[in-house]
Amino acid sequence: MSRFKLRLEDAQSSKVNEIEFGGDDPHAAFSIMERSDGGRSATLWKGEQCIGKLRYSSTKIWEIT
Repeated sequence: MSRFKLRLEDAQSSKVNEIEFGGDDPHAAFSIMERSDGGRSATLWKGEQCIGKLRYSSTKIWEIT
């Protein structure tokens, strides 16, 4: 099992919240983002490696870079 970290960024307050989770792959990041307020952005990390950036808009559209 790998350890992942999701760094959630609040666009309105520039506040950052980190959520750590374990799993065989990082797919749990999607459900964490869905439960957060729309319009949030996040950076997904596996250990010290940045895997990518996610954004779940208020219109429920995923942007993955």
